[in-house]
Amino acid sequence: MIVPASPTSAPTSTPSAAPDYAPVAVLGLTVTSGPAPLTVTADASGSSDTDQTPITQLIFNFGDGTIVTTNPGGTVTHTYAVPGTYTVAVAVIDAAHLSSTATADVTVS
Repeated sequence: MIVPASPTSAPTSTPSAAPDYAPVAVLGLTVTSGPAPLTVTADASGSSDTDQTPITQLIFNFGDGTIVTTNPGGTVTHTYAVPGTYTVAVAVIDAAHLSSTATADVTVS
């Protein structure tokens, strides 16, 4: 005699979480060259993060030892007193601690 197999429950699928991507950093500068003292405003407001973990922090590095941390959407103004070429960088960090960086150069004469 053949005994039928006991019924099993149908497989269930567990919804997978949406992927979490790093934010996209965008950096704009009001000026990129000029004589000292040169005042530059760095703007990262064009940065974006379209997933479930929004941007929580911006870290601006002006390349001369000045580092400024702000909330998202911020701009930061900095004055260069010494001639030289500096790389301005912004790190954009989201709630999952993923990040991306954008850079631009400033030449002070």
